This record gives sequence, structure tokens and C-alpha cells, in this order.
Amino acid sequence: MEQILDLRFVATEDNVIFCGPHGVGKSTFLRAIAHAAVHRGMTVITVSAQSLFTDLESIDSPSRLKSALRRLSTIELLCIDELGYLEYNDRAADLFYAVVNARYEAKRPLVISTNLRFRQWGKVFKSAACTGAIIERLIHRSRVITIEGRSWRLREAELRDSAALDASG
Repeated sequence: MEQILDLRFVATEDNVIFCGPHGVGKSTFLRAIAHAAVHRGMTVITVSAQSLFTDLESIDSPSRLKSALRRLSTIELLCIDELGYLEYNDRAADLFYAVVNARYEAKRPLVISTNLRFRQWGKVFKSAACTGAIIERLIHRSRVITIEGRSWRLREAELRDSAALDASG
């Protein structure tokens, strides 16, 4: 994590992809990277996958969509959180491809958190033909960090419950 927080991956144009089950700290790491980048004076957008796709799908004009995609390709760091928790339609997949491809061509990195391994992304974009192309562009220049373990939330709940039982018993 220290090597990622030094932000050298931005200069080497590498993506950072956190993979792992829910509750293991992927979103926390993503936010820490965004925070470090802001403190270094970089332009950063942090957004959930759901918000990104909803916002892009709501754009009703081709010129406004082109402008939004251009903006997303020019900021220094785009952080997309929680990819894989929901299923998206083909339009969302096409828009995600457009974002990934624009950033790939502009040599601008992405930071993504996902609960799915790449071979499972077909669950997110069920009938989209571009899923393979998205994955290929993401992993071509990337650091994939797999985090394993139990959910921090569940562990904290168990500790809280056992402490409450001990205090009452």
C-alpha cells in the first residue's frame, strides 16, 4: 500500500485495481489514494460505479456526453468504487468502455475497487460485447491488488456483541 500511496503509478500510467470480498478495505484504500492525490495537487474524481453509470446514462445530448467523457479522460485520477455489486445494462457497459478507452488512450490511470475477479465481470455486464475489451485495457497497464479476509464490519459487530454479552452476563 505504501508503494501505491506514493502515487508513482500515476506517472507510470498504471491503473490500480483492488479486488476482494466486501468489507476488507478496498473502498478505504481507494479513498486514501484519492486523498493523497488531492494533497499532491492532482485533479481527482471519486465516484461509485452506480453513480458514474447513472450520471452518464442520464445525459441526453451526444455533444454533452462527448464533453463529459472528455472531462473524465483529462482529470489526472479517476477512482471508481464498488464495481461489481450491481448488474448493469448494455448502455452502461458501453459508457464504461468509453471511459476506460478514453483514459487508456490519454494514458490516465484509474483506481477501481471490485468484489469480483475479472472472469466474473460477465455477471455485471451480462450481454455486453465490450466486457473483454474493458478488462483488456484495464489490465494492460495495472497493478491488481487482491485483498482477502473477513469483513471488518462483521468482525466489529462480533466484537461489539461479545462485549455486550460479557457485560450483561
